[in-house]
Amino acid sequence: MLYSQEGGLFLGQQQQGRLPSCAVFPQSRPFLHGRNPRRYIICYVGRMHLFDIVKNKSCAHSYFGHTKAVRDVQFAHSGKNFLSCGFDNRVLNWDTEYGKVNATFNLKRIPFTLKYHPSEYNPHIFLCGSSSRKIYQFDLRTGAKTMEYNQHLGTVNTLTFIEENKFVSSSDDKKLFIWEYGVPVVTRHVSEP
Repeated sequence: MLYSQEGGLFLGQQQQGRLPSCAVFPQSRPFLHGRNPRRYIICYVGRMHLFDIVKNKSCAHSYFGHTKAVRDVQFAHSGKNFLSCGFDNRVLNWDTEYGKVNATFNLKRIPFTLKYHPSEYNPHIFLCGSSSRKIYQFDLRTGAKTMEYNQHLGTVNTLTFIEENKFVSSSDDKKLFIWEYGVPVVTRHVSEP
């Protein structure tokens, strides 16, 4: 069981194995048939589980859809949907409440990181960094890949928006790139000397 105790996260007896990462559910959003908003967290150990970490520290919902281990999870701003990517080369768009897969994006290489666009006007856009050394931009409305950012020389490990129109990527090539959203050209880079 996963729960918060004095700011820390603990993995109890119910879950065995590796805990690669966790994602916090948006705190101000109602969930599960209109209940009062609570803090939830989703963790993944091959499968994904949504835990109530405030009230009874129990598993509120489980999600099964990846055939291999899950690498990253990213909640939408509303909390109604979330994205997951795994070592099965797929990105899945989930309905949080019902556990249904809304869309599947098949990639040729392993997706390593996901990030929704931070703007309330673009909640349907997300970025995906992969082992192909590329960052893909997808549109959830059409299911299409709308852009590729291709400058890294290694697997893309993290994506972070620093402004609504700028984001940073890090890679195994030991470089940080700053990108202008919608323009597949690096505006700044930081690397080891």
